[in-house]
Amino acid sequence: MRQASSQTHWWLAGAFAGIGFGLVDGLLVYAPGGGPGDDVENLLGVAASVAVWSIAGALALALAARSIGAERGENERFAALSTRQWVGLVVAAALGAVAAACIGLHLTASLLGVRATSAVRAGITLLASATLGLIGGRLLRSEAARRPGRLALALGGASLLALSGLFVHDVATPAPAAGAAAEPAPPPSGPNVVLIVLDTTRADHMSAYGYRRPTTPFLEELAGESTLYENAVSPAPWTLPSHASLFTGQFPSVHGANAEHQWLRDKFLTLAEILRRHGYVTAGFSNNPTVSHSSNLDQGFQSFTNVFLEWGPELGWDGGATGVQRTIPERLFHKFLVWHQPPDKGGRRTDHLIGHWLDAWQAAPERRPFFLFVNLLEAHLPYEPPPRLRDRFVTGPPRLAIAALRTPDWFHEAFRLMANPGALAPEDYAQIGDYYDAELAYQDERLRDLVGALRHRGLLDDTLLIVTADHGENLGEHGGLLNHVLSFHETLLHVPLVVRRPGRFPAGLRYQAPVSTVGIFATVLEALGIAPPPDQPPAVGPLPRSATEPGPPAVVAEYELPVFELAAMAQDTPGYDIGPLAVRQRAAIQGSWKLVRKTPGGNVLYDLARDPGEASPLAADSAPEGIALSGWLDHWEAGIPADAARVSTSHALDAQTRQALHALGYVR
Repeated sequence: MRQASSQTHWWLAGAFAGIGFGLVDGLLVYAPGGGPGDDVENLLGVAASVAVWSIAGALALALAARSIGAERGENERFAALSTRQWVGLVVAAALGAVAAACIGLHLTASLLGVRATSAVRAGITLLASATLGLIGGRLLRSEAARRPGRLALALGGASLLALSGLFVHDVATPAPAAGAAAEPAPPPSGPNVVLIVLDTTRADHMSAYGYRRPTTPFLEELAGESTLYENAVSPAPWTLPSHASLFTGQFPSVHGANAEHQWLRDKFLTLAEILRRHGYVTAGFSNNPTVSHSSNLDQGFQSFTNVFLEWGPELGWDGGATGVQRTIPERLFHKFLVWHQPPDKGGRRTDHLIGHWLDAWQAAPERRPFFLFVNLLEAHLPYEPPPRLRDRFVTGPPRLAIAALRTPDWFHEAFRLMANPGALAPEDYAQIGDYYDAELAYQDERLRDLVGALRHRGLLDDTLLIVTADHGENLGEHGGLLNHVLSFHETLLHVPLVVRRPGRFPAGLRYQAPVSTVGIFATVLEALGIAPPPDQPPAVGPLPRSATEPGPPAVVAEYELPVFELAAMAQDTPGYDIGPLAVRQRAAIQGSWKLVRKTPGGNVLYDLARDPGEASPLAADSAPEGIALSGWLDHWEAGIPADAARVSTSHALDAQTRQALHALGYVR
């Protein structure tokens, strides 16, 4: 009885110590964040942290008790164990703990995808941790503990088998469902559709668009088989609104997914939803956390893989302004999972997953056409290209002044540098561009492999392939701007757009007039012979398919109030006047003329033919083109539904940020 009581005391002491650590760790991560309705999920996140730490503490003190002879009656047999045997016993416990944590924290992401809510994750973490604790405690008290070498082999083998099972399941994604009987049949001879978004890719740094360096040799090759649009314009200078426009065919002022309301409302049907209703298999692969369930951009996809979450590398977003915080066990186990991954932002992993997905699709008994969406993030900060490409594109040794842009602190460092552009020399900005070019070259390799997967399987010629970008990137232009924030310049709005479909889009055509990537929505539906939803007519018609076909009368882009960027700038650069940046902007582009309307601030005009760097703004009424564009934009704005973008949702700006910006006068 005394022995059992002593043993219980040690286990309980470890468990309670772990509970203390778990509470601190979990509360630091989960308690401060979240908006309305997140309290339950935050509480379950704390519970998961407590569970992992309590089991770890109990096991740790149990081993300590045995090693110091705290339970002499039971510990006599351990006194004769060799150092090697003790190492084996500890390794067994460590492997078991790693397996339990990986299963608890990542099994739901692998098996359930977007349905893996925080509540489900926390529940499975509790179950996995408790199960391992019971098994571990039983084994440590059993006859098996006399043979720690065998115990380590058994526990380690079982743990590795569990981890391998997760890896195999994640890689060998099961074949997409052929579709329920209730789903309508696909259009006769409907082509597959592949939409690839090259995140953070500006057109003027691509050799396919005439750039002086060979950053995109494969895209040049692909353009020879496709129609390339020389002057494609994104509807917004950042990820969420531009992707929402691609998926819905609406401008940000209508779909309302922007910085103040980071959620695509269910009332809008996406390409994935429409094509799925017409019998298409729909799958998405995203490397960007913004393009995920967190913003409802996954709606309509039968399978949606958050590459960044399951196996993608850490981008330094833990606890940052744009990412998801993790507890200490989550960080450790996440790093364990990505040790074997290449040092990129998920591109290689994405190519691998898509190859398996295509194999599974081809092996399905009934092969319906598919809609495949891919987001590649390689050109995004932090800039850390593979060494072979870095050596090819980067001139000179790494410059100390910009070193932080290649580290997890890149987000805040960019704001500090933008507020103090004098801190960087021209050579620093030149090297920033070098690193970006190297990332573009690596992204081009990933694109080559992705398109090659279609070509190798004989699918490319029966596929409508669209390659574009959601926005560009600033590399020190316009007074030292970096990243893709607080800017409405062509460095962010001018994006690549290449469409390949033999017999429909002429090979080698380079269309000159401005077009909007919002037109991709109508282009896909027209190519498949599908009528758009009657209550959601596309804002822009299909892309032109001949050199003489006119484009839209003007192309529009929008930038709502950049609330998070303003908050970050105020936080990272105390004393910096962010007032001039707190504006909403719209642009209308026609030919080489660009009218920008700032609220507040009025209209300014740019002649992009003479002033491509937008360094010399003109008065809007100084040229007939400016007067015409101003009137056209007035008419366009009058057509925006009154309730379009000002709809409050439960996914609106979190209360803490809204309160801080309200105090500064920038949020109503």
